[in-house]
Amino acid sequence: MRVRQLRLSPEMYAFSHELRNWCERNRNRVYIPEWLLEEWGISVDPNFSDAA
Repeated sequence: MRVRQLRLSPEMYAFSHELRNWCERNRNRVYIPEWLLEEWGISVDPNFSDAA
């Protein structure tokens, strides 16, 4: 959904600073393809819980 809002094609994903920033902020809340996380060196906390 976010890539549609940013009007990105798959070839542009890894080069988008806006998408990278969004992914860094939301990496523990939403699914982000593993290949993209690896491309940017972003790690996910498997023990993260958004429940409060």
